Amino acid sequence: MAGISGYNSISTLFSGLSGNSSVTSGIYGSLSELASIRSGSYYKLAKKYYGMSSSSSDVSGTGVSDRVSRMDYDYKNGDYKINLQSTSTSGDSVSTIADTEKNAQNLKDSVAALTQKGTGSVFKRTGGEYDTDKIYDAVSSFVNDYNNMLSAASKSASTSVSNAASSMTTTTAVNSKLLSRIGITIGSDNKLAIDEDTFRNSDMSNVESLFNGSGSYGYQVGVNASMIYSAAQLEASKSNTYTVSGTYSYNFNVGSLFSQSV
Repeated sequence: MAGISGYNSISTLFSGLSGNSSVTSGIYGSLSELASIRSGSYYKLAKKYYGMSSSSSDVSGTGVSDRVSRMDYDYKNGDYKINLQSTSTSGDSVSTIADTEKNAQNLKDSVAALTQKGTGSVFKRTGGEYDTDKIYDAVSSFVNDYNNMLSAASKSASTSVSNAASSMTTTTAVNSKLLSRIGITIGSDNKLAIDEDTFRNSDMSNVESLFNGSGSYGYQVGVNASMIYSAAQLEASKSNTYTVSGTYSYNFNVGSLFSQSV
């Protein structure tokens, strides 16, 4: 097969096959890529991306190396839309979406540990006594995950994420006096801080009232975390590298990429 004429001849050869055949589709796809390579489209794309034109002063090893390093970094983080023409309608990068989703899930897990009832509850009494160490560890994890959630949400451009995070801080502000009684304070950045001595010397029944059971402060924060998680999934469905279910799809506008020229 020589030149593009060979491609056209083979295309004609297979033109009589059923248009619904997956085999035919695969053959045409491969031949189309071959034609793109031979026509120079791949080279044009690479040349445009790396900026390796004869007039560019950035053709030296340093400039190319920087671009390769960035491409590798973005590849690892999934932020393809930084480098490639994207079909994404989300204002967030993939790594921001993933970070928001991950931290929302962590906060949900922390809340679940505190709101659990029955024999698995951290507030279960043995001989009429609370296990203060276990309760402190669970609340400390909650505080840490709460703060990480705020940090992640602050990086998101999603209005839904911001609104849910704002609702969470409002919920916390409403309960500020009760939280302060057990050694948890709210900073100017809305993040929480826990004083271990004050907490351990607190009445654990007050801690249980705050964090355990339906309608408690802990329960309400769990609802807010679920809202943030859902908002992050919605952003994922808009992103070019996610499907609606949140799995990677790498759905780039390839045709537009190949049509670019220097």
